[in-house]
Amino acid sequence: MKKEFREYKRRDPGDALYSKYGTISVVRAMHRMGSLAYRNCQGRMVPEDQVDRIDHNWYVNNIGVRTLACSPGCAFACGGWYHLKGDESPGARRHAGEWGTKPEFGSVNPFANACDLPDLPEVSHLNNMCNEYGMDVMETAMEIAFVMQLWERGIITQKDTTKWMGEPLSLEWVNYETMERIIDAIALHKN
Repeated sequence: MKKEFREYKRRDPGDALYSKYGTISVVRAMHRMGSLAYRNCQGRMVPEDQVDRIDHNWYVNNIGVRTLACSPGCAFACGGWYHLKGDESPGARRHAGEWGTKPEFGSVNPFANACDLPDLPEVSHLNNMCNEYGMDVMETAMEIAFVMQLWERGIITQKDTTKWMGEPLSLEWVNYETMERIIDAIALHKN
């Protein structure tokens, strides 16, 4: 029965795409439906050029190395590995040589869209950090997006970040260095 199911799944064109790309393949469709969490859900439509830098095609053509099944006999094999050479984007330069598991929609949407970080290598790195620390990627990214929105509205300032982090930080959208520091602070219980 299991073998028959795997064969059935391999013949289904939709499942073939899912197996090749995983849930990151829904980024483009969710964009067309206006269902992305742009800047902590303040908008639903992400600029088109940003979508081009975070979809499954960009992933496969630039950093995707191979697919991976979560367990023996998995019919989907939607996971995968990435490798950053360092020349794929500004964020990739900082993490040249890094290997990690492929980010799925649950990390791409909150980091790339909710935090307005249209840099898939950097999103992959942040996803990898959360995974290594054993943190929920979606919850962590959405918490960061929330404080970024508070920053944008002037509700929190550098005075607050200095109190929390021991130094002034800028919580502007796209600031992946601050996102890394927040992840470290949460995981390591700093301040």
